Order: sequence, then C-alpha cells, then structure tokens
Amino acid sequence: MGTLAYAQLLPVLKNPELLQKPSSNLILTLRDPLDPIYKDIASRTFPNREARLQELTRSLQEATQAWHAPVLTALKPFNVEAQSFWVTNQISVKNANPLLVRFLRGLAILREIAEEIFLPILPIFNPSVGTPPNGTEWGVRIIGSEDVWSKGNRGEGVRVGVIDTGVRASHVALRENYVGAENNGWYDPILRSPVPTDNNGHGTHCTGSICGNNGIGVAPNAKWMACRGCDTTGCPQAALLACGQWVICPTNAQGQNPDCSKAPHIVSNSWGGAGGATWFNDVIKAWNAAKIIGFFAIGNDGPACSTAGSPGDQQGIISVGSTNINDTVSSFSSRGPKKVPDGQVAPLIVAPGENINSAYHVSDNGYQVLSGTSMATPHAAGAAALLLSGKPGTTLEEMMNVLYPTTNRNLGATGSTCGNNAETVYPNDVAGNGRIDVSKAFSTLTGS
Repeated sequence: MGTLAYAQLLPVLKNPELLQKPSSNLILTLRDPLDPIYKDIASRTFPNREARLQELTRSLQEATQAWHAPVLTALKPFNVEAQSFWVTNQISVKNANPLLVRFLRGLAILREIAEEIFLPILPIFNPSVGTPPNGTEWGVRIIGSEDVWSKGNRGEGVRVGVIDTGVRASHVALRENYVGAENNGWYDPILRSPVPTDNNGHGTHCTGSICGNNGIGVAPNAKWMACRGCDTTGCPQAALLACGQWVICPTNAQGQNPDCSKAPHIVSNSWGGAGGATWFNDVIKAWNAAKIIGFFAIGNDGPACSTAGSPGDQQGIISVGSTNINDTVSSFSSRGPKKVPDGQVAPLIVAPGENINSAYHVSDNGYQVLSGTSMATPHAAGAAALLLSGKPGTTLEEMMNVLYPTTNRNLGATGSTCGNNAETVYPNDVAGNGRIDVSKAFSTLTGS
C-alpha cells in the first residue's frame, strides 16, 4: 500500500490535546460499521423475543471479537485497562499517556481516537424533603394511571431498565418489584457494587416514579432492573456504553453469565448532554433491532429554544419534556428546534416532572421532591409499561402511534414559540405531541 493510501486510513485524532495530556481516558472507534447487523436483525422475523436478542448479541460479538483482537493485543505492552463494546464496535482505554496515543494513531483499523466524554447529571430544581405518600401522587394521577389500574392492569409482566445513579433496592416502595440478582437485575460498571445501591438519589427517585408502590409509581407491578451509568458527579461515556450493552443481554453483577432472555422491555434514561451529539446512536440502533423501547429526558435548559439535549434529540427513541401540576410545560424544560434538523420536534411528548415526590436513597422510607425532565421521563416510561402489559409485544412505532394522538393538548400557555409552530399547534417544539394520557392510550391500544 502506498504512503498516501495508508495515510488516508490513519485514524482521526478527535482531541489533538491528548498528545500532551499526561493521562487520558480514550474511546477507540473501529472502522467497520455495525449498521448491516442492526438492519439485518431489525428486518428479520424470530420465533420469540429471546431468539431475536440472542441472535443480535451473537452477531455483534462475533463480528467485533475478530476486529478487536489485534487492537487488544497491541495494547497489552502498555499495561492499560481496556474494555470492548460489541454493541458499538468501540474500545475504552483508561489512563492512556501520549506515547500510547501516538502509537494508536498508526493503527489503520481504528477510525477515530477520542477522549472519553463525561456528562454531568442533569440539574435538579427546587429540591425539598418529601413525605411518605398519602394516596396517589399528582403526576401519576393526572396522566390517568388510576383508570388503567381499575381495568386490572398495573404493569404486570413488564421489565423496565433504568440507566442512572443506581437504586436503593431496600426502599419500601421498591423492594418488592426488583427483578432480583437471579434475573441479572443489576450491573455497576463504575463502582462494581455487587448489589443495587445509590449514592446520589437521582436513580432511586426516577425508579420510584416508574414502578414504585404506595402511589408514587405509574406501573407499580412492573419490575425494575438497573445499571449504574452515573455516579455522584456525572456519567462517564464508557459506563453509559457498558449499560447500553448490558440492556440487550444482561449479565450478573460481576459481568458474567449473560442471559439475553432477561433483557428489559423498556429503558428509562434521565441523563444527557449537549444537543446534536450522535455518540450513543449505535446503542439506540441496537435497542431498536432488539425491540427495546428507549425513553430519554430532553434536558433542563429551557425556556430558551434550540436547547434540546442528546441523546434525547436523536431518532429511534421517545424524548420527554416536563409539565407542572397546572398542565403547563415547565420553564426549565428544553425545547427544539434541534441543532441537527430532521423534521422531528423535540421533545416528542411531555409528562409530569415538576415537584415530584418519589423514593430517595437516604433511608428505606426516604422521599424527596424534585423537579426536572429527569422526573418526567420515568412517568412516560411507566406509562409505556402499562401499555406493554396491556398488549405485550407493542413496538416502538406502535407505542408512538398510540401515545401521540391520545395526548392532552389543553395545556397552559407558556408564551414560548420555538420553531415553525405556535404552541397551540401540535406537534410543536415546546410540548411535542402533548402531555401523555395513558388512560386514553390504553383504551385505544387494547380496546378496553
């Protein structure tokens, strides 16, 4: 191969400053895209869900194992910690020095060398100490959950994955519906905790709004499972990739004994960063191929327009903004238009996210009132759990087609107009398709 041809194959060094930094965490992206595998699995018919998940996992692992082997071998003399991600065809490297970066620049099999992204935890507004619930919380009630419960459906048979700061599994509102260690219900790529824990409270609060008992959760009989993608300060890219991969074929807490049949049906993600970022898109494509429905918070940078965050502003997921008890979009809720226009509004829907009382990590009976699109997203994920329980096998497209037309669009005026549509015209870049109404969506989906 000529010098010019070889140079054209050298990897892109996305962060040139890595050549001077004494120590850096890297994400290496290999050249061969996984799109053909995602598309193949997405287009095929399988006898059951488990077969689809197993074939997706096998195909991705088989392809990436061959591609990653020479890179991992080349890294051994540098004595660094490396982790392969078969879900995205990437490798994370911890504590790389400039010598290693220069070496990696010569590996034609690599497409890109980048410094690991670190996302801050989405800001929380007006926190205050909560109280044990006295009946159904307002956010759970206003979207029509009680009406669905009256029809004998409280989320039975649905597993919801939560990628967040962890969960206090012993909490009185959550201990009864953890899927359990025997069902590969917990993975912690950051702290390696053998059991579900939460040092921040964000994850426990979100999980409570999805499926907590005693009136705080939308789908109290759904089961939760969780992966710690964020610690007390933020969310490392490698941990989020590890969690995204774990969702497709969960392992035990030690990262062993994978069992794809234990994969969640829904994944709630109350995290994100600046808009227009595509680094998580391959995970989303894999979830789509696996028929796993992802929900993402749209961000808390409103009321300014064009503040929608990623991955919430990407295709293949349902993005969620926040409303308050008066059915008005919260001032902090991020809005579109997207930084990369694709004809889709952001957020896609809104849900209760302001002054939400839910479980907290401080004790087994601790509660906290928090506000943010982080709090809205679990309400939407819980609503999807009720719908999936009513009609198992409902796809992302079917979920969108039933959630969007049944929303409440009689929302309070914010005076905010973003994009080409006024907030009274739906869908729009303030409230998306409207505030979810799981009662109407359930009736439409199931005919009951």
